[in-house]
Amino acid sequence: FFCTNDKLEDLELCSNAFMDDIAIGSILEWVQKSGSNPKSLLISDQSVEENTASKLTDSIIFSVVRLVSKSPHLSQLHLCARNITNSGVTMLASTFDENCPIKRLTLGGNFGDSGLKTIADALERNNSIISIHFTGCGLVSDAGANAILKATNNCDSLQSVIDSNHTLTSVRVQSDQGMSEEVINKLRWIRFNSVLHSNAVKPKMISYLKEKIERNSLEGVGIKMMPFVIEFICQHGSH
Repeated sequence: FFCTNDKLEDLELCSNAFMDDIAIGSILEWVQKSGSNPKSLLISDQSVEENTASKLTDSIIFSVVRLVSKSPHLSQLHLCARNITNSGVTMLASTFDENCPIKRLTLGGNFGDSGLKTIADALERNNSIISIHFTGCGLVSDAGANAILKATNNCDSLQSVIDSNHTLTSVRVQSDQGMSEEVINKLRWIRFNSVLHSNAVKPKMISYLKEKIERNSLEGVGIKMMPFVIEFICQHGSH
């Protein structure tokens, strides 16, 4: 079926306790050989009974990475497996370059802050992903979430705010370990900001300047920041 079907658009491989890395890897390889250009790929073992050992591991990432690199229309990736670790997340993040087709990513597994930091680093060069949902991540804390937040709004300087990732407009993190209310609200602000403003960078700049003005004298901040403000207005317009 997979070898002869070149019209496949949506592929869902979920909730099958008998599926392992080799089986799914073979299916994805057949999809590539068929010439199909899938738009969505869903792989998950999260509906399999908890007392049943998952047969999906980091090895499945190799197959997914190959498919992503060969599928220019693959805009939605849902990959949730209990045995995916930080190493697996690192492999997946290697595909998040300027040619990455993925727009919506759902990722779950046995990874933690290190995995989120790897994703955050990849977001610095990515301009396609607009939504990320981390689910079932029992080892994620404020540190990992803050890394994602910094990728979308680096407040080290006004220039770093401008250079942040402004494509990502929705981030959800479901962690058994729990996160502080402050970080959760900041994650919500990413979505809220995108709904209110078509240009995500402008409110980030305003927020940054307002904070600096509150911390320092208005005159000092104005002199220091004015060249950046003028440059930004020239590049992006005054509205």
